[in-house]
Amino acid sequence: MTKGGQGAAATRILLSFAGSAAAGPVCAALISGASSRMSGSSKCAAGIRVRRMISDWHIHDRYLFKVLLTSAVFTGLYSGPVCRDRIVFVLQGGCQPPRPDLLFPWAARYRQLVHSSLSRCNGVVMWFRKSCQRKRALPAATWFCLLCLGFSSGTWAQYEPARNLDPASASIRLGTQFQDDAWLVYTYDIDVQGNVTNAAIRRSNGVTEVETAVLDQVRSMRFQPATRGGTPVQSSANPVIFTWILDKQREMGPAFAERSTEAWDLFASGDYAAAGTIASELLAFPGRNALEEVKASLLAAAVSHRLGDNGAETRHLGRVMELQSLALDNNFRHGYVPTEQYLKVLSRLVTLHAEGNRLGDAGVVLDRMQALARGEPVVQQAAARYVEAENFFRNNQDVAAAGELVALYPGGAATWKLRLTRDQFYISDVSGSVSSVFLICAQGQRVMARSSKQPWRVPAGWDQCKVDVSGTVGTRLLLHQVSS
Repeated sequence: MTKGGQGAAATRILLSFAGSAAAGPVCAALISGASSRMSGSSKCAAGIRVRRMISDWHIHDRYLFKVLLTSAVFTGLYSGPVCRDRIVFVLQGGCQPPRPDLLFPWAARYRQLVHSSLSRCNGVVMWFRKSCQRKRALPAATWFCLLCLGFSSGTWAQYEPARNLDPASASIRLGTQFQDDAWLVYTYDIDVQGNVTNAAIRRSNGVTEVETAVLDQVRSMRFQPATRGGTPVQSSANPVIFTWILDKQREMGPAFAERSTEAWDLFASGDYAAAGTIASELLAFPGRNALEEVKASLLAAAVSHRLGDNGAETRHLGRVMELQSLALDNNFRHGYVPTEQYLKVLSRLVTLHAEGNRLGDAGVVLDRMQALARGEPVVQQAAARYVEAENFFRNNQDVAAAGELVALYPGGAATWKLRLTRDQFYISDVSGSVSSVFLICAQGQRVMARSSKQPWRVPAGWDQCKVDVSGTVGTRLLLHQVSS
């Protein structure tokens, strides 16, 4: 069973360049002669403020970015602290890992303008906004830069993602000779000839035979390459999650079982930190099967509950639900959790989602409970908690859910997801870095352009929506759902 996809996604970043008195001699040397109307301390007064709204984007034309940056420097230099002109650029396009070598090497002097978020982008929209106490004309060099940007942006925006010439090849198929449970995350690039390059396993449970078979199939795929302005360009696939589990009786191996027993003894004695350390070890145990994964996740969830980490507890119980649901949905005779225990796991998930104002996620879990054992006391109790959360939503116009971004694999982009129950939402109280916000619904998906004034709105007629937030590992935020 596989899930995942390939393609580039549109994002947005806003750079705000405003005049101040905090530049330096480097700036003066670079633009000597550009403007002679500055005086005294305002000479080279190009304070550049960068307010990153959405990052993780890319610019394939290094010269175009230089035009953009140079024009901003000229404008900031000329405006000074009196006029305080401002240029606002909105860059919009697809995402790939950054390449800092595309930037000016001296740009870091401007308050660390060279940031991992400033790399490469596909398309651009630009406008100029001016608010002056006294009017001044922009220097001719600035208008020339802006004109160049306008002429080049048309071709720059014409990006077409790569297309798999045989879509069926995207589904990994393994034969019956593979008898070990396996799950992994892989990524790959697509070169200008449409061949797969740099295919790599980013995270797995360590079944090397499956890893090799998966990579062989990935490398055999052929694509129509991505193009920009009609010219083929290299592109990168989104991470793909692959899970291979079999309907057969599983047992914990001796070494795994011994460590698990030791961890539960520590847990019983109140040493939750030590128990948590072993739980982390078991969750990285090489070659662990699905039953062992479930057992380790249950242990990690119990430790997280004792330590008051609701986010971690939710993730670990969600992993149990994921594997058990795969077994049930595929009519396995051998599951991983007894039905009574599984209902308790789902009941706890409903509580965590309800208390965390994740009403949509609570509803999905409750539906699964009712499909398993409608009318049972544990299901009725979970339904009552859901109704309480539903009433809370009904009585409050703005309801916020706290989230933390977790990486799909070491070194990869971190994400956090939430199912929506309202058609308006926004993000606040970001502690860290958010790179993109996707809206994924039954009718399609789109990138939400970052706005500090108005909430995002789900398109009319779209339903079964969830929000997928990407950014730096450990980033915390609040996602607000607002009633119409």
